[in-house]
Amino acid sequence: MVIRSDSYEKILTSLSDIERYAGIKILGKPRIMDPEVADTIVRELLGEVRRRYPVAAVARVEGEPAEVIRKISEIHPPAHLIVITPRHGDVYRGIARRFGKLEELRGYHSPKRRIEDDEGKEGRETAR
Repeated sequence: MVIRSDSYEKILTSLSDIERYAGIKILGKPRIMDPEVADTIVRELLGEVRRRYPVAAVARVEGEPAEVIRKISEIHPPAHLIVITPRHGDVYRGIARRFGKLEELRGYHSPKRRIEDDEGKEGRETAR
């Protein structure tokens, strides 16, 4: 998934929203992408770039592409997201090939899972 925005803060918020509210798992650490490369990808896949953004990132996500797109469209994250799938051929392969060489996006932390049933702590006294 390519993420374009006005700031890295909005990208981080979008990633957090994707996991927390859409229930989509981010695989590994998202990476910083050159915004011009992101614009080229958008142009190649969508035919035009309606708006340029000063920052971009790329993240790998878990799930079927159609389901990921549906879930993302329901939450309206504060960044422009493009789900890249194997059917996008050279674009997908190029991103996959370069992903590990890109700089990690600093400040990203996967949201903690909320523990509904914390039986391990019930009934135990704290050792002092």
